[in-house]
Amino acid sequence: MKKLIIASLLAIALVFLLCSCAGTSESDTQSLVSNPFETSENLNSETHTEDERYELYDKYQSGALQFDFSEMNDAQNIEYNGEKINITFSANAANNREDITIGYMAFIGGIPQVISVNGSEEAETVSVNFPKDEITNVSINIKPRITKELEDKKELNLHIVSIFNIGYVPQGKYVGFGFGNINAGSTVYTACLTMNEKAETVELSGNAEFENIPASDSSLKSYTLKKAGKMSSGAILKMFSVNNETEHLILDKSTQTCDVLFDGTDFDTYNVFFYVNHKRVQVNGKDYAAVSAKAGYVPKLTAILENVNNHDIVYAIAVPLTDDYTKARILKTTSRLSFSPDDEIITNPATQPPADTSADVPESEPGITDIDRLSDPLFAYTPMGYIDNDMRYLLLYREKNPDAADGYCYIVYNSTDKTISDELYTIDNRCLRTSYGDGYFVILDKVLDDNGKIKEQYVVTYNENLEEINRIAFSDTKLFSAAYIAATDQYCICTEKDGVYTMALYTKDGEQEKVLTSGEWYAQNILSTGDRLAVLERDMNSHEKLEIIDLSGNVICSAAPVKDYNAIRIERAGKLIYMPPNLGYSPLPDEAPNDCVIVYDTESRELSEFRPETAQEAGTLRFTPDGKTAVCITETDITNEDKTDLIGVIDKLYMYDTESGTKIKEIEIDTKSPLYMHRVYEDKVMFYELFIDEATGETRQNVQCFYMIDL
Repeated sequence: MKKLIIASLLAIALVFLLCSCAGTSESDTQSLVSNPFETSENLNSETHTEDERYELYDKYQSGALQFDFSEMNDAQNIEYNGEKINITFSANAANNREDITIGYMAFIGGIPQVISVNGSEEAETVSVNFPKDEITNVSINIKPRITKELEDKKELNLHIVSIFNIGYVPQGKYVGFGFGNINAGSTVYTACLTMNEKAETVELSGNAEFENIPASDSSLKSYTLKKAGKMSSGAILKMFSVNNETEHLILDKSTQTCDVLFDGTDFDTYNVFFYVNHKRVQVNGKDYAAVSAKAGYVPKLTAILENVNNHDIVYAIAVPLTDDYTKARILKTTSRLSFSPDDEIITNPATQPPADTSADVPESEPGITDIDRLSDPLFAYTPMGYIDNDMRYLLLYREKNPDAADGYCYIVYNSTDKTISDELYTIDNRCLRTSYGDGYFVILDKVLDDNGKIKEQYVVTYNENLEEINRIAFSDTKLFSAAYIAATDQYCICTEKDGVYTMALYTKDGEQEKVLTSGEWYAQNILSTGDRLAVLERDMNSHEKLEIIDLSGNVICSAAPVKDYNAIRIERAGKLIYMPPNLGYSPLPDEAPNDCVIVYDTESRELSEFRPETAQEAGTLRFTPDGKTAVCITETDITNEDKTDLIGVIDKLYMYDTESGTKIKEIEIDTKSPLYMHRVYEDKVMFYELFIDEATGETRQNVQCFYMIDL
């Protein structure tokens, strides 16, 4: 079993980078040593056009890169032997509308490093331009430097951090719009650095201390905090004006004072660094600020930055001090502009046109971007359901990357302590036929001969620790699905031989005990529910039905869609087992499948229909893994007055309470593209945009445009 690999290591990972290209040529690689506003003029034109807005603001909101670290050997373990460390990768900017520019930083043991990128001058921040539709090779050289306190440590974490759209210069009326996705920051790469030689030592002049304030303290009410005092994944670093009294950061002469708070914390300790125009500066007269977090408290610092000018870019980056490089990720505040009190934005904000919030990411939200997913390994996996009755261990799978050698894999996420298991790999592609429940999950696996033909097949059972519990081998029949029945310590296995599909009970040793069904229908997916089995059955004409049968093969109840909607699996969601439509996107009304989803309640033992308000919603419905909430998406086209041209798409996300069927929440998402709802958790939903492939005319998922919304 291999250890968890975070974003973009050893295999190509798709990364939705939100970057800009201002101020660089196609071959530019530059250190950032000057104020980017020194060559900028405010453009105070009275008119506002879409072309102008695109050129000066909108085009910097998006872009995508596909990273490939495959040229590095053992990319997660690097040794320092006295020479510069070299991190190499390629980035593919295919299908981008514009060039994009990324600023790179590096941290070792939480200490900022001086780097050189593609032979550039050395600096703590270096920008690289990525021309559209081109592959750019990147080489980052680092000469490690550490503090004396780290001299005796043999292993240190290495972070490569990216700042997107780093060349963007707010201009004219767009100065008041905020940054939205621009300047978003994330961890692109992490590794364990083994120190075989002593590194250069540097001195950092003390540190400012974040104050831990009780999460219930009334002084925090003026801030927008969703995870105050929580020690869990998904933390956010936020920057406000002092006491959040003003919308903008306002200067006192050349001094900028602001409040920085942690909305949740992923780790106990952080080093926090402050930046003005992408250059590291002192905070409260010190080189950095330290955080010692604890549950129930909110780390807060009133930061004082000197020598700040009107329209300077200000932000903070928190680097976790943890020995676990696989989970470490930096946190970055949204970039903010400092304003003089007499700036027109402050004195007369009504003169500014309203910003298009479809591209904005408010500080109170961790997404409507996929920045968090770069360092949250869950983004790469699809949740299946909890394998235990206490709903602690969530099973997820990942389909094989075409460029990876390891194949399909599973992980188990511990929802209590927020830890992720090792990866369990299989060459078998039938992840959707996996069965789970009663503390175990069952997969199908196989062994191939030298000619690539199946030599032997297996039904393999694992527990939440990915420990193999049992294995049954088959050599002369084709496996379709299997489930472990904990109540009787048996297996239900569907096989095919000579065109006949047989579902039967087996012992743990693989001895067939009783045939339950035999004929033209086969079990696509089986889930055990105590003394009953929930079976998704299909025939070769793709007709499908959900049947509940007892262990004697008797059908207790059965239901089939009115229209075939190509259900490919049944899922467990808390006490519910349901058959989701295989759409995941909102169809047109006349193309919608059934206006309901078939659901089996394992407690009441009743088969029923869950019916949202429209068939469009039913086409995307997914239950959260605990079964308490149903989540759907619909879309509405926006056309011109003549209804001849599609201008955009407004998507809406709906949530229903499962018990009552009542709609409890509605979120409008203006992404300007249709959405494909892909993964639903108790606290978030992840989805892709859809696009039309010009070559084939088919609607496809744009895997480079991946979003996440907190529920």
